[in-house]
Amino acid sequence: MLPLLPRLRNRQKDRQKNRQNRFFRTPDIRQGETSECGIAALAIMLAHHGAPVTLEDLRQQAGSTRLGLTARQLITLAKQNGYHAAAYRRTLEELRRQPLPVIAHSRFIHFVVIEAVTDSHVRINDPGCGPLVLPLHEFAEDYTGIILTVQPLRIASAERPEQHPLAAMLRPMRKGLALAALAALALQGVVTLAAFLLAHHGPALPQSATPLLLLSAAGLAGGAAALARHRAGQSAARALAHVVERQTRAFMATQDLDWFARRTPGQTANLMTLPAVAEAAGCRVSRMADAPGLLLLALAAVTGFGLSGLAVSLCGLGAALLTLAMTNRRGTLLSRMEGSLEELAQTPPAVPPPAMLAGIETWLCGGRSDELALRLAGSHAVSLDQAQQSGGKTARLNAFLALLFLTSLGAAALHGLAGAPAGSVLGLSLLAATLHRQAGKLIGLAPALTQLHALAATLRDLTDSTRPQTAGVLPRPSSAELTLRLDTETVVLRPGETLAVTGPAGSGKSRLLRAIAGLELMPGADISLNGAPISTVAAQWPGLVLHEDRPLPPFAGTVADNLRLGQSGLADATLIAVLETVELWPVLAPRGGLALMLTPARPGLSGGQLRRQMIARCLLRRPQVLVLDETLDALETDLEERLRQRLTASGMALVLSGARALTAGTVTHTLTLGDRDA
Repeated sequence: MLPLLPRLRNRQKDRQKNRQNRFFRTPDIRQGETSECGIAALAIMLAHHGAPVTLEDLRQQAGSTRLGLTARQLITLAKQNGYHAAAYRRTLEELRRQPLPVIAHSRFIHFVVIEAVTDSHVRINDPGCGPLVLPLHEFAEDYTGIILTVQPLRIASAERPEQHPLAAMLRPMRKGLALAALAALALQGVVTLAAFLLAHHGPALPQSATPLLLLSAAGLAGGAAALARHRAGQSAARALAHVVERQTRAFMATQDLDWFARRTPGQTANLMTLPAVAEAAGCRVSRMADAPGLLLLALAAVTGFGLSGLAVSLCGLGAALLTLAMTNRRGTLLSRMEGSLEELAQTPPAVPPPAMLAGIETWLCGGRSDELALRLAGSHAVSLDQAQQSGGKTARLNAFLALLFLTSLGAAALHGLAGAPAGSVLGLSLLAATLHRQAGKLIGLAPALTQLHALAATLRDLTDSTRPQTAGVLPRPSSAELTLRLDTETVVLRPGETLAVTGPAGSGKSRLLRAIAGLELMPGADISLNGAPISTVAAQWPGLVLHEDRPLPPFAGTVADNLRLGQSGLADATLIAVLETVELWPVLAPRGGLALMLTPARPGLSGGQLRRQMIARCLLRRPQVLVLDETLDALETDLEERLRQRLTASGMALVLSGARALTAGTVTHTLTLGDRDA
């Protein structure tokens, strides 16, 4: 017995430690776009420490989040906001002793905030779907072992603002929810009246017409009340959708072309689906109008049927509480998935979800040609796994609900065995069936509230996004002077000059070129354009510095469509002029010119011709600095030299890398990199 005492003490200490973490909460902040889980997780940590920073401010500091951010970039952003951040490798056992919250790297492409770690579960705040409680083994499958700690250098004195309150989202639904609650009360009142009629006039129903007429009238009134409750819930959801639609349209109407240029077409189109999302979530949230009716039914069962009614009411209310507990926003059920439990348990559909469709352009630009197929296959596998897990949890929940319902029917049967008339047993059974049916409708309430949280975060993010458009906007410069400070070297690149970046493989050439274009941050590199940070210039003037590294297959359309990319104001003569600059017009003119049809499967152009078309598309955006990462290596030597001379003669500054970056006489600056992390 004595050896067991240390074990019991250790278990008691573990329980105390888990109990301390159980009620830990971080702000509920959602990522605005598919690739922004990193800055959203950082925003959660900053808000937790009392100094919230909006997602738009973090976007401006990061420069571009289109392809996501790395852990190193998040550390740099945290330091820019006055915080100490560091990355560590921690096992699950070490994570239990780690001070929380921390940012954890998950699935190699995602960031979440860990709030608590217990012996069986991990409590996280996922920027993509909200707070969750995951089984330890499920979290371990995705956890990469990398965490980021974010600590303030000084304690903030400001109070933490409440993040995205549901009150703002439910305010447009107040009238509809009130009408739905009244209709639900009327419906439950009719059911209660029918139950009492059966209890007191059950034996007289075959002999007298009056109780039968009253029961029929109660049935008609109940049907009318149910229809009114349904219509009121739909009206409340439509009111919320109208408000969201007005806010979304007003926001998009005030944005300039630069805002749309920083987002993919899928991300822009996703904003137009917000009203439909709001209406669907509003319909589910309107189920909360049935809550007063549950109390009315339970009270009627207790007052009219004694101890048997008390048992029925306790079982019904217990079913409602159990449903809410297993589907709450931090519950162990897969509440991060949309839909009812029955829908979750089914095989996932073959159609990709909206979030994946919104990121198609990013994946096509950031990966191989088969990247989309791999993403779809992986998403379907994850959805199938989640559906199977949800099926087991759904079966357990349904088993508990069925057991409670059978217990209620058993209480009604015992009521009859105790000498109650058949009408009384039938009335109590009617109350039990209605009570459990209304409790079962609460299944989708908590996930719908979580969805409204995400919608509120998106609308809040849209509101924050309007501020950089109205203050501190830099004028587009007519000429650009690029200043690059890297370690001990300083390069000043003026209009018409060329910088060649060389170095062995893995030295960081591609990363430096992306940093020059404002696409990512590079530690140790200070890059500015006319004295302004390159990230600020790239965010406010997309196209001023352009980066091209490899040719993308053309989309289905004409040559003119592939060059304009939606800018219908570009004249045909302008398109022909840039094609002549890259010496591509003599190739296209005999084949249809600007009207030549191109497709991704059969582009009709060679690799070098696709690269020249890509450069022509860049020239149409009038960049001051053009960054070409091995883009010219596929061209003939003479053509490459002529193209360089034309570009620099136009006053454009060039930044080049590749095997032939130093072969041309137009190179005015050279930067050689050593062994760096790429």
